[in-house]
Amino acid sequence: DTEAAKAIGKKLAKRKNKITPPPTAVLVDQLADDAKYRFRVYAHNARGKSVASKWSNEIRVSRPLPPAWIEVIPKDGSRSYYYNAKTFESSWQRPESDPYFLPT
Repeated sequence: DTEAAKAIGKKLAKRKNKITPPPTAVLVDQLADDAKYRFRVYAHNARGKSVASKWSNEIRVSRPLPPAWIEVIPKDGSRSYYYNAKTFESSWQRPESDPYFLPT
C-alpha cells in the first residue's frame, strides 16, 4: 500500500543520508473477483503532482483456477470457456475444483 511504500522510502533515505525516492511499484489489494479495473498513475514529489497517465488497458481480477484448468478467451471477442489441459475437458462454467487432481 502507499503508506508502506512511503515508509520504505523514508528508511532508505535515512540510511543513505540523501533523498531516495520511494519504490515505484504499488500493490493494489482487496479487489473484487471477476470485476474489471483500469488504472492511472501520477508522480508526486517536492515540486508537486504530475499530470496523470493515460488510462491502462482494462483488466479483470479472477480467482486462481484449479490445477490444469485454463480460461480460453477467443480473440474475436466471443464468449470465453474453460479447458482442462490434462483431461481435454472443456466447460462454459468456471470450474471450482478438479476431481482428477491428486496432490504429489
